[in-house]
Amino acid sequence: MKALIITGNRFEDSELIDTRYILEKKGVEVVLATPDGESRIGKHGNRVQADEKISEVSSEDFDALIIPGGSSPKKLVEVPEAVQLVKAFHKKRKPIAAICHGPQLLAAAGIVEGRKLTCYSGLKDELEKQGVDYENSSVVVDGNIITSRVPKDISDFSQAILKKIREQ
Repeated sequence: MKALIITGNRFEDSELIDTRYILEKKGVEVVLATPDGESRIGKHGNRVQADEKISEVSSEDFDALIIPGGSSPKKLVEVPEAVQLVKAFHKKRKPIAAICHGPQLLAAAGIVEGRKLTCYSGLKDELEKQGVDYENSSVVVDGNIITSRVPKDISDFSQAILKKIREQ
């Protein structure tokens, strides 16, 4: 089992670090990719080292894509390779997991209309305008898309990712 996390600067630290830890503890190999392959700093000062550049990874090589929240997703929507990667995972019906502001990247990829999702409450109206059926739950699974709201949902989020990967 192999998962890809993509991020930029000012990610929500726990949504990346804790999710990665939980998945790795359950035997999932986790690769971190950033736009330039360099390290990134979270909102709370934690630095993570990238393993790859987003432009150099392929959906073919992974079982799932994970998008932590914070300010990072808003920046990633401006990275064409990040948007294309989301589209590629979706086309192959591979799990895509986004927490907090992560669904902004799903919206930029045009894959949210008519879907049931959750997210950080401040993003709710933005997503509903894009045709999302918002549900205020710790985790929502709609087909291959897994979404969660905030750091307190990380356990449920991680368990849903593991379940989806194992179903593949």
